[in-house]
Amino acid sequence: MHMDYLYFGESYGAANQTAVAVVLDWHKRFGIPAMLLSGNGTHFKCQVMEELPERLGAVHSFVPVYTPWINGTVERVNRYILQVLRVMLLENKPDTRNWAYLLTLIQANMNHGPVLSLGDCAPVELFTGLPAPAALDVVVTPQDKLPRTLPLEKETFCNGLT
Repeated sequence: MHMDYLYFGESYGAANQTAVAVVLDWHKRFGIPAMLLSGNGTHFKCQVMEELPERLGAVHSFVPVYTPWINGTVERVNRYILQVLRVMLLENKPDTRNWAYLLTLIQANMNHGPVLSLGDCAPVELFTGLPAPAALDVVVTPQDKLPRTLPLEKETFCNGLT
């Protein structure tokens, strides 16, 4: 499951309990989502997932079957995650039972790396308003790492998002 907002994501597995945990995790950090959009998997059609949107006051909509373009961003992110995960498993040869721990690294890389369609800003930078740390910031403290002034005009900010 990938939560998508300005390409800022949280990636999880898709078990029944996990689907509920993802929504509650998002809720505790960012507030109640107005709408949940999901695929038609059984993990999204269980009794718990039927009751959760009702209790949160949210609408749960399903993507029609065989329409992957509607969920295109999520599909692309999942493809990227699988590609990077394969490379990490081949290069580092970790115990394959521990592959889930690599998701945190991949997620951090995706959320902190610049995205061309977001004006070369990192999703975490736009989401939080804080400068995105680079991978080497833990080794070398940059002196010129000041917060960027992001455009507040809707036309300037949303140009790359449409």
